[in-house]
Amino acid sequence: MSKIYRKNCQYCGKYYEGWGKLYCSNNCKNKDRAENDLGWRRKNREHWKRLWNNPPEKMRKWLIHISENPIWKGKKHSEETKKKQRDAKLGKYRGKDNPNWKGENAKTPKLQRLRNSIQYREWRQKVFRRDDYTCQMCGRRSRKGDHVDLQADHIKSFALYPELRFVVGNGRTLCVECHKTTKTYGWKGGFIL
Repeated sequence: MSKIYRKNCQYCGKYYEGWGKLYCSNNCKNKDRAENDLGWRRKNREHWKRLWNNPPEKMRKWLIHISENPIWKGKKHSEETKKKQRDAKLGKYRGKDNPNWKGENAKTPKLQRLRNSIQYREWRQKVFRRDDYTCQMCGRRSRKGDHVDLQADHIKSFALYPELRFVVGNGRTLCVECHKTTKTYGWKGGFIL
């Protein structure tokens, strides 16, 4: 059993009871931290001003170099580059309009696109809700002190039965440990769709 210590708040000096606490409330803690942080920033700013105005010899050479040779000194972007930058900010180079576009199927395989789709996400949520976020094999569910990672498992394989991919009846909620015991866990059939 832990002891309760009586002490004074570091910020307001008010007497309070607590263990491992420095402040009587979060309000005092936040005020104290804000003041100390501002003080630190002010000191830091003054330190760098002193260094800039009277730098040591090593730093003086570097400061002269960067002040006389800035990278973009005297250079400007062309109008074409400025237009491209504006278009990129507006999102005009997404998908097929992007210069790095490699085609519809070049990067992401069809199965991966299906598993990342909104339809798949909705299917998972429906399966979890139906099973009340409980593993159907061992009956575990997340509680305070017992975190359980749940996964939506296809009873009939996702790759072999394309017509049953998004049927809620073909899904069940399993924890990771139980999911690993199923026949199809991690199985890569290499089917071309």
